[in-house]
Amino acid sequence: MDEDIYILIDRYLAGELSAEETQDFEGRISTDTAFAEKVLLYRSVTENLRSKFSGEEEEARLRARLAAIAQAELREEKQAKVVSLRWYHWAAAASILLIAVVWFYTGKSALPEYTEYASHGPLALAERGTDSLLQQAEEAFNTKQYTQAIRYLNQLLETDPDNRELQLYKGVALLETDRISEAEAIFSAIRNSDTAYKHKATWYLALSALKQKDYDKCRALLEQIPKESEDYAKAREILRRL
Repeated sequence: MDEDIYILIDRYLAGELSAEETQDFEGRISTDTAFAEKVLLYRSVTENLRSKFSGEEEEARLRARLAAIAQAELREEKQAKVVSLRWYHWAAAASILLIAVVWFYTGKSALPEYTEYASHGPLALAERGTDSLLQQAEEAFNTKQYTQAIRYLNQLLETDPDNRELQLYKGVALLETDRISEAEAIFSAIRNSDTAYKHKATWYLALSALKQKDYDKCRALLEQIPKESEDYAKAREILRRL
């Protein structure tokens, strides 16, 4: 059964097999292609998990996230012999099928999603005064009532049409309501201006491309985000996943 195979592979990688067991294991790798692929995949998964979840807090979060999957994956083995496993044994066993599907059918790790990175900074306008319209725009945007936020931002832009901050947040609200072309027109205008928001506009153009799954366009835009941008680290992370 697969559980025993993963345990055997882990014992080999940990150097726990006897000389005879090691010889048999390595002989199987050389003659059994499917087994060799499992060894390679298991090694990659466990090394990745250990590098990304090294702290106790991160480990606890991973264990909680995989617990349900692990339980379902191993339910059929309840009658089998009980074996004491290190946590990453069952973590890899639980995730191995999911990762294998992605790797063998797409040839890469799971692609990034727009929703993973669409975390917008709060709109803070009311501190500039007690204008009720400013407060309404702020509250609507920060509570994700984007359609209302667009209406309030439009009213504010009527009296302050060159305000890049208002324009940027309107673009974000448009993007969130799937008014893509309108949002991109705003981001492009800001990006081509000499303002403090031009790198942020490039970031949102990249997110817009990501939302539409236009990965080539997204990649090209992310490459243009400089190190001094607050979104640089996130941009590089997405690039690594594309």
